[in-house]
Amino acid sequence: MKNQNKIYVGIFVAGMVILSLTVALIMTSHYKEDSSKVRYELTRDYKKYKDLKFQYDAEKGKVLFEGMCVNCHFTGSIKAPAFDTNSIAQDDDKLLEVTIRGMQGRIQRGQNQFNGKMSSYRKVSHEDLAHVLGYIQQSFYRKTPNITPVNVIDKKIEVLLKDGPFQEKK
Repeated sequence: MKNQNKIYVGIFVAGMVILSLTVALIMTSHYKEDSSKVRYELTRDYKKYKDLKFQYDAEKGKVLFEGMCVNCHFTGSIKAPAFDTNSIAQDDDKLLEVTIRGMQGRIQRGQNQFNGKMSSYRKVSHEDLAHVLGYIQQSFYRKTPNITPVNVIDKKIEVLLKDGPFQEKK
């Protein structure tokens, strides 16, 4: 009877080891970034920026736009759609999400079809993103720039757990 109990205990322990290793393997394969650490950092940044008066700088926005966007987004580009009246960039919420997450997949603008990948700018500073997006709003949509670092942080927190780049719904 004692030997039989030892066998059952041994089988149980072996099963638990296999289960633990399987769970660890699954967790490791899905590991990307510690979202709790990122959320903590974003929350800390939010507290820093929430009471500060953000001053949009058109010149800085233009310089950032020329470095980050103009290679793909210009009239006549075959890489990505230009900023025009049909662009999702007219919607501030989508503009923020696409900029932070990147974009991939088929995009249809009138007769033009694009199928590429836009990089994520998640790691770009909150202020720099606010400047470049303000430049896009002002230059292409005749809107008063209204995106602040706080808006950028809010959107970064919102999309933190969304997987992969933004894809336009058909």
